[in-house]
Amino acid sequence: MGTTVATNALLERKGERIALFITKGFQDLLYIGNQSRPRIFDFDIKLPEVLYEEVIEVSERVIPHDETCKMNCSGEIKKTQSGKNINRKY
Repeated sequence: MGTTVATNALLERKGERIALFITKGFQDLLYIGNQSRPRIFDFDIKLPEVLYEEVIEVSERVIPHDETCKMNCSGEIKKTQSGKNINRKY
């Protein structure tokens, strides 16, 4: 039941604000996407609206073995576009 509620909130854009955390250097990955589209020769391409409001790049990546691989990082504190700090709680 919780999955249906969460999916509906995303689709209807009625839930909480969403940020996308992604590996540094891949900020535009979901926006750019790929070339798969229903009408391949259509010049008027309509892209769907993105679900997230902010993209926050982090200096690490997830590797296939389900581990987190931290890249060389100077311990920088990430800030959102609105100026808020991101706290990592482990």
